[in-house]
Amino acid sequence: MKQKTRDKRNLLYNGALWSAADAFTTPFIIPLALALGAKEIIIGVITSLQQTGMLLSQVPGSELVWILRRRRALNNLCEFLAKSSWLIIVVIPFLPPESWLTYLMAAVFLSSFFFNLSVPAWTSFVSEVIPKNVRGRYFAKRNLYMGFTATIVTILAGFYLDLFPKGNLSGFSSIFMFGFAAGVLAILFFSRIRGSRLRLPEHHITDYLQIRGNFRKYLTFSAFFGFSYMLASPFFIVYMLQDLRMDYSAFVMFSAISAFAGIISQRHWGRMIDRFGDRPTMTIAVFGAALVPLFFIFITPYNLIWLIPVQVLSGIVWAGVGLANFSMFLDTTDGDKRIVQTAGYNIITVIPLIFAPVVGGVIAQNYSFILSGIPLVFLLSSILRLSSILLLSRVKEQHVEKEYPSQYVFRVFMAVDPIRGLAHSIRVVDRAIYRKIRKL
Repeated sequence: MKQKTRDKRNLLYNGALWSAADAFTTPFIIPLALALGAKEIIIGVITSLQQTGMLLSQVPGSELVWILRRRRALNNLCEFLAKSSWLIIVVIPFLPPESWLTYLMAAVFLSSFFFNLSVPAWTSFVSEVIPKNVRGRYFAKRNLYMGFTATIVTILAGFYLDLFPKGNLSGFSSIFMFGFAAGVLAILFFSRIRGSRLRLPEHHITDYLQIRGNFRKYLTFSAFFGFSYMLASPFFIVYMLQDLRMDYSAFVMFSAISAFAGIISQRHWGRMIDRFGDRPTMTIAVFGAALVPLFFIFITPYNLIWLIPVQVLSGIVWAGVGLANFSMFLDTTDGDKRIVQTAGYNIITVIPLIFAPVVGGVIAQNYSFILSGIPLVFLLSSILRLSSILLLSRVKEQHVEKEYPSQYVFRVFMAVDPIRGLAHSIRVVDRAIYRKIRKL
């Protein structure tokens, strides 16, 4: 019993430190690329490389679990290599300027590849460490700690970057070094967790391609929706930093509003899924996600205050997308084949994520139709996100026995008014942002 308590505590510390390491690095990849002179197409390529690393790691990551059968050691090694990749960025200021973007892209790819290589081992290991009867409550608590840690670290890192003059890359180098140190500490806590003997069913390489029935319909929706949101996803940061002329501290404060909204609305989305099922809940979340890029089009440096409700909406709906998507995945996959199906799912759904940001960069830089530049990408992404609801309607509901119309679920969702509880929690953040905006 004492060992189980220590395992839970160590996994909690591991999650908080991992979240801190990620917050020091991932949100600042695109800001760093912009500081290095990257244009929209290069931003798309950098995002695409992250997805390419994920694609290339799926089958090797799953097969290594079967071959080595030492999941904790495999996870720790891959995590260390992933975090070590950020050291390439630490030394960028000391390299020839013409090679800066090349080294940044190499670091992004290697970090993504090694991190995703660890995912099958981590998932399999952790699922046995935490008992099933408390797994939901435990991971809800862990996600809450991780969310708050990431938000606080991101805000501090953003204000820290503003201490450095424009063109000085020392700030970026140091926060990526902080990220590496936090990642190493996270690995140390994970290494203290006791594991159990691995028992895996037999499988064949062809199992990765066996996609049938409702799982295929869900996969089709996921791939199309993935392309739809990733078409615009990397360019929100570009739009905020360049078009809206934010400094780093204002950028992270606006990002914090979205993060807080997502954290606070998690439990509400979970209750909606358990009561009404995956599909109607996902429909509401996708509809909201389609509105976000549309609203961004109307935000300018002169009405920046209206970005606050847009960020609140973004945080709420993407929390719903994440929870409903995970629930749909569990409900449409087979427990005995879930490791293989996880890899198959990631392989197929990541392919659109590779091409979408590059396509978005090309459109933003070269085309115009009613709108031009990044706003045109936002408009197209919004239309495609709405269209994905047609594919979602084909997925059979498996979470609950009784199906409810999406209109009724939407009315219940709005009647609960999740924003009311959110308003008080972000009031202090709102005031800080408003004071910052007035200085812009």
